[in-house]
Formats: sequence, C-alpha cells, structure tokens
Amino acid sequence: MRMPIRHVAGNVMWTVHGQVWAVYRVAGADAAHTSRRAKEQRLKQLEALVKALRGESMLLSLCPAVDPASVVAKMTEGVDLVASPRYRKATDVLRGSWSSWS
Repeated sequence: MRMPIRHVAGNVMWTVHGQVWAVYRVAGADAAHTSRRAKEQRLKQLEALVKALRGESMLLSLCPAVDPASVVAKMTEGVDLVASPRYRKATDVLRGSWSSWS
C-alpha cells in the first residue's frame, strides 16, 4: 500500500493525490476547573475558526489515553480508606469496572 502523504513541510502536507492539508494544534485548557459556559464559549470559538476556513476542514479532538488504575490511585492517595468506608466502596467499584477493560 502506498503512503497517502507525499511531502511534509512544517505544518503543511501534500498528498499523493495532489491535495494540500495544513495541520494545526490547539493547546488544551484545564477543563476540570472551568465552567460549562467557558467550555462552550471556547468550543464555539474553535468551531467559528474552522468554519471560516476556505475549502475542506476538519476539527478533530484527540485525547491521550489515561490509565484508569492511575486515576483511582491518585483519588485514594492520602485518604484514610478505613475511616472513609463510603469513599473506599466508591473506589472499589471503580477498580472493579476498569479491571474488566484490561
């Protein structure tokens, strides 16, 4: 199979079919501590940017894979699970649900 990309220069790619694509990365924001309104406003701004481009355009959302075990470990770090049976039960449920994914 032939590679679809013929040449790359900076953020511009030429395909074997003669199409030219420009690739841009938008820096992520700390969405965990951002209001819903601010998130919606940011999304609308990005959508407006993509819609303003001439020709074909795509807005892709790519997220890094996060190990569920590390999330639960961070959630329980420094927490006395013996003194917090409800929290222990909640994290045990999470541990059980992600163990079935692996």
